[in-house]
Amino acid sequence: MNEKKQRTIRQNASLHLMFDQMASILNDHGAYIPKVIKMDAKWDKDRVKELIWKPTQETLFETRSTTKLTTKQIDEVFEVIHQALANIGVEIQFPSIETQLMNQRTLTK
Repeated sequence: MNEKKQRTIRQNASLHLMFDQMASILNDHGAYIPKVIKMDAKWDKDRVKELIWKPTQETLFETRSTTKLTTKQIDEVFEVIHQALANIGVEIQFPSIETQLMNQRTLTK
C-alpha cells in the first residue's frame, strides 16, 4: 500500500460527510461546543472541521490542509478523534459506501 497517496475524491466526500454526521451526533448527545472546547454554540460541519479535525491533523502531521493528507493519515486522524469522542460516550464511524447504502435503504423503507 502506498502511504504517500493523496486522499481520494471518495475519501474527501466521506470526510466531509463525517464532519456533518459528527456535528449531528454531538448535538444529539448534548455535547455542545462548550462541553468539548469551551464555546457557547452548537456544532456544524464547518466547526467540526475547524475545531476538531484540523487541530488534530495539525498536531499529528503539521498541516492544516486536508488536501495534503494521505489516505493513511486520514485514517490516523480519524482514529485519534474517534478515541477522544468514545471517552465522552460519543460513537462515530467514518462513512463508507456500504454504510451509506444501508442508510439510504433504511430511509426509503
